[in-house]
Amino acid sequence: MLSWWQWLILGAVPPLIIALYFLKLKRIPLEVPSTYLWHRAIEDLHVNSLWQRLRTSLLLFLQLLLVMLIALALLRPGWQGGTLAGNRFIFLLDTSASMSANDVNETRLEEAKRQVETLIDEMKSGDVGMIISFSDVPIVEQQFTDNRRLLHNRLANILITHHVSDIDGALRVAAGLANPERSGNRDDNDIAVADPMPAVMYILSDGKMIRHTNFALGNLEPEYIPIGNRSVTNLAIAAFSFDQNPETSDYLQAFARVEHHQRPDDEDPLDSELQVDVNLYLDDELTDAATVVVPKGGESSLDFELPNIENGTLRLEMDVNDELAVDNTAFACIQPVRSGKVLLVTPGCDALEMVLSTEEAEKLAELTLLEPTDLAQEIYQKRASTGFYDLIIYDQCSPREMPQANTLFIGELPPDGRWQADNSVSTPQIIDTNQAHPLMLFVDLSDVRFTEARPLSPPPGSTILLDADAGPIAAIAPRDGFEDVVLGLFIVNTNSAEVHTDWPLRYSFPVFMNNLMNQLGTRNRWQHHSKIQPGDTVTLRTENNETNIKVISPAGVTTNVARSSLGVFSFAGTHEVGVYEVRGVNSNHRLLRFPVNLFNRVESNILPADQFEIGYSTVRGNRVLRVSRYETWKYLLFAVLALLLLEWYVFNRRVYF
Repeated sequence: MLSWWQWLILGAVPPLIIALYFLKLKRIPLEVPSTYLWHRAIEDLHVNSLWQRLRTSLLLFLQLLLVMLIALALLRPGWQGGTLAGNRFIFLLDTSASMSANDVNETRLEEAKRQVETLIDEMKSGDVGMIISFSDVPIVEQQFTDNRRLLHNRLANILITHHVSDIDGALRVAAGLANPERSGNRDDNDIAVADPMPAVMYILSDGKMIRHTNFALGNLEPEYIPIGNRSVTNLAIAAFSFDQNPETSDYLQAFARVEHHQRPDDEDPLDSELQVDVNLYLDDELTDAATVVVPKGGESSLDFELPNIENGTLRLEMDVNDELAVDNTAFACIQPVRSGKVLLVTPGCDALEMVLSTEEAEKLAELTLLEPTDLAQEIYQKRASTGFYDLIIYDQCSPREMPQANTLFIGELPPDGRWQADNSVSTPQIIDTNQAHPLMLFVDLSDVRFTEARPLSPPPGSTILLDADAGPIAAIAPRDGFEDVVLGLFIVNTNSAEVHTDWPLRYSFPVFMNNLMNQLGTRNRWQHHSKIQPGDTVTLRTENNETNIKVISPAGVTTNVARSSLGVFSFAGTHEVGVYEVRGVNSNHRLLRFPVNLFNRVESNILPADQFEIGYSTVRGNRVLRVSRYETWKYLLFAVLALLLLEWYVFNRRVYF
């Protein structure tokens, strides 16, 4: 833009042009012989006064139009429009379970792919793009390329998964180019090993992602495009399991929980609850049905009673037509419980020996007794390191190395250094029992007293089982396919010959030990593994000497798995919800089954998020294309040049013709 005095000068140009057409120069007439013949031809050039009457002139209009176009170009005209800004683009596509919702254009994933296709078509010549799909793990579908046809082909091959959504890995892959790593030194003078290459990162998701607070965007410019309908609601099966009826061994009990997810502003008092029909199938045959009333935005529980069968597959289905179908069905597997092997290492505890030697306990596992001094023997070390035992109970003692087995530590900590404990506190008061965990099912400790306990600091990923006023005193944590349970208390302390609790006198003590044997001490525990999520790695154990097994997915895809050096099989192909079969490669005999279910509140709550956090930055949802400005002053300058050429042509034509 010009300043005021510059505009004043420019504004004076048109009046001066017009004045030139009024102006007549005074000439002295002088006749010579050569002009007689052209007297009439040049009659109009004779002037006798300073001003003349203005006559119509094409040159005048062209010159005024020229000045007007110059003034308009100086105003920098343009308009706002949608286009891709930048020349390097990273497209992140969410393929998690919630993106299979069908509230928009087939599914949310298909809608996201359609919008990415539009973005790719908007790329200009020389622009490059990369496609990354992500759920809980990122997949680089296509590296940076300017081949738009290749980008379209790779985009079309992206498929939905049943995994949860975790954008962290995809962000780190995208940042690998935009924020190059340094050379390896840690001092302040260190320089990057490559020049940074900023990129615009388009995130197409419904925003149902895990938050991360330790990621810096650096040279990445995030653009979040929300996918999904803001008015959507969803019903989901949030839990499904079964267990032996505690009152009679002739029946099983199946438990389920149904949740309803709605918009926060959807509060209609006239329609405050929903009625849902739920059907239970045993090996594809309808065995029971119920109607559950679910409060809007709340949850409800229900249970079924089944005959005590030893083998079968349970499938629970909701008779509902909502936008997300994958969480309307849940599975559980009933399989024969084969006798396991349990080792009890104790200096002497009659309560433990008695409860593990009952007739019911002998049905579950074969018990072996050792003293703490036997931990140094070669036979124990060999069996502990080769997975001979299913469960080892260490009472008032601890081995030098963790065994290849599930463990229960009573009064001591595991030797791997992951667990910590504070000093003992007197008469701890139990304030919470995690009865949602299978180990604490039907365990009531309200009438139990403990004289002392050590508050625990369990490792990351653990689950608190018992919480006291001084802190957690019982917890369970995973370890390389095994489970470690730690009780920060003694039942009997043989060093002081004191009884530290009246727990063995209560009904809850044999119930807890029975849960422990069922969960961690049997050869086949898969009837309780209904909490396996899509994408989880499953550790499989077989009774035979198979060196290779094959796992058949619900879709019929077969994967061969080799036995590891630890004597177990690790399977990471749990990509879909359903029942997986494990068979021997040579015998083709079915060894076991295990279910995979989507029990995840984040994925089932399919209401799209308007924004989410990346590090300490809030990324808000925007329109599909970035708003940018279309400039037109350059085109006006071309028009000025063309007008000058036209004015020159007209002027010369007037002179010569």
